[in-house]
Amino acid sequence: MILHPRHFRIPPTGGVNLVNNLSTGGAREDRLSISPSSGARDMNLDGALCLRSLVTGTDDQARRVQAGIAETHLTGNLNGEPAIFVQGRADAILPPNFTSRAYFARNKAVEPGSKLYYYEVTNAHHLDVLNGVPGFDSRYLPLHVYYIQALNLMYDHLKSGKALPASQLVRTKPREQKDGKTVAIDRSNVPPIESSLGANTLISVGLDGKLRIPD
Repeated sequence: MILHPRHFRIPPTGGVNLVNNLSTGGAREDRLSISPSSGARDMNLDGALCLRSLVTGTDDQARRVQAGIAETHLTGNLNGEPAIFVQGRADAILPPNFTSRAYFARNKAVEPGSKLYYYEVTNAHHLDVLNGVPGFDSRYLPLHVYYIQALNLMYDHLKSGKALPASQLVRTKPREQKDGKTVAIDRSNVPPIESSLGANTLISVGLDGKLRIPD
């Protein structure tokens, strides 16, 4: 299953809001609520501290939450299943260091002969819809181009046994500005995931367990 970010709504956006029912004076939108402990409009600090106590606490409710969190922890072992990660280097919401890079390095450490491949794309993030906004359009390229490429690569691999390209950095080229407008995207802006790589393109994990990502 592949889930695209557009399937999700992050409050308070897209008509989804958090409500603090315990706000002084009655229920209010979370960011505007007043914490009973302080009488201050502090973005529901009381609620945030309550949630934190479920992770750091030792009472029965906290232990139940902590046990549930532990059940979601993954080993990083894909048990020989082929997989592809596509990540935009410019993603500030899902930073590569704390998502794809971390999992890729963990997988390579625990699974000899892993079939996980990682393609990191420069000048890209996962919210392509923002690329139509002036200022964004000249800085970022659509990551969706590479989602489609990755799906086609995996299809060819599963259907006909075609080898998947090695993990790599894909260097895109931001669009130019002419007469105050951003020019249309062409192939030079979004080069393909390559089967033949140069030394300064390969993403790898060394014998020392360190992940190596080209600049």
